[in-house]
Amino acid sequence: MSIYSKIFSASELFARIEKSATNPHFKRSYSDLGDILSSIEPGLRAYKLLITHSIQDHNVVTSIVDTETSESISSSFSLPKLDDPQKIGAAISYARRYNLGCLLNLQSEKDDDANSVSRIDLKDKKHMDIVRSNLAKFHLSDDQKRELAPLISGVIFGDLDKIVAGFLEKQHDSKEEGATV
Repeated sequence: MSIYSKIFSASELFARIEKSATNPHFKRSYSDLGDILSSIEPGLRAYKLLITHSIQDHNVVTSIVDTETSESISSSFSLPKLDDPQKIGAAISYARRYNLGCLLNLQSEKDDDANSVSRIDLKDKKHMDIVRSNLAKFHLSDDQKRELAPLISGVIFGDLDKIVAGFLEKQHDSKEEGATV
């Protein structure tokens, strides 16, 4: 039996993929890597198929290997250039999830039409609703919101908290400098 026939047969044993994780920025649930693996691994094992992940030249390479014949198929996902180890780890997990989805044609979540990596457009009502929701936790004055608007327009949603925190830190530092003069 070819690896493709084995994957097809294994897919009939895949459990429904749960969505146990939540994206706080978009207030929606999604299937994390653990959800996906717990759904697919029993079916793959039944047909002696093994999942491997490696990093090669800034790419996460996910392979499904037939342990009986050594035949394999692979998917590759390019990693962004990052310095923060936590962001690198998150990018690797993301790549592993999406590689598995591509290799196995998994339907684990509703496509968000790339909203999670979209740039903020302050003229878009949906974007503004998300921005307002995220900014509420900072308890900003109206003046601070007006001052912050040009700083957040065009940034990626995932960077919003970091930009606001930096903005508030600069304001705090400016007030302290003014108090000591």
